[in-house]
Amino acid sequence: MEITDIRAGIITIPPNTLSKRAKRSRLLELGGLYDCAGLSVPLTVALTCLLASAAPLHAETGADAWLRYQRLDPGVREAYSRLPAVVFASDPSLVIESAQQELIRGVRGMLGRTLRIETSLPPEDTIALGTFESLARLTPGLQQDQPCAEGAYRLKAVQLRGHRTVLIAGCGERGVLYGAFGLLRHIALHHDIEKIDEWQSPYAPVRWTNEWDNLDGSIERGYAGAPFSSITATWRWT
Repeated sequence: MEITDIRAGIITIPPNTLSKRAKRSRLLELGGLYDCAGLSVPLTVALTCLLASAAPLHAETGADAWLRYQRLDPGVREAYSRLPAVVFASDPSLVIESAQQELIRGVRGMLGRTLRIETSLPPEDTIALGTFESLARLTPGLQQDQPCAEGAYRLKAVQLRGHRTVLIAGCGERGVLYGAFGLLRHIALHHDIEKIDEWQSPYAPVRWTNEWDNLDGSIERGYAGAPFSSITATWRWT
């Protein structure tokens, strides 16, 4: 018999008579639930068991914004298996250490790996970050392809002392930080970085946010207050 015993708030189904899905469907029709082993239990206990076995739900808060590093698919992660396991900062400072920590956080989130920090260039594959001046002492062939504007950076894969090295060379500390985010962006977009050689320079040294540009040339900055008169005077729609 399918249902062997029904009492107030208690339902029993013998084990191995129905699949779990069929048991749930049948018992929900009868107004009851079953426990994980198919034994007779109070309805409240069975409900607790069912809820505990459900897969957890993770809601997105959006708090991480562009710093959200979602885990990549296994096949994509495998493509980055040769990414160096070490990160080295040639001239540590608060900004460059922040770039180093962001690399660690991003790689851990997307690839499930934790980069190891070294305070000197190790004899193994490495991600080395620093200003052009400091990295040039380690890599004499490192050159600036263009004038070194504040915030510019270069990402370049090289052989350094016989080991694969991914250089993040910045024009100043800000460039190093931008370069770290640049490398993480390539990983997030599944780009091949085995032979990366990229130069990026900001179009404008100052980036504006939280503003509305009106057709009459005025600029609303929302909660940031009224615009500077010089900006309002020079902004024109064409």
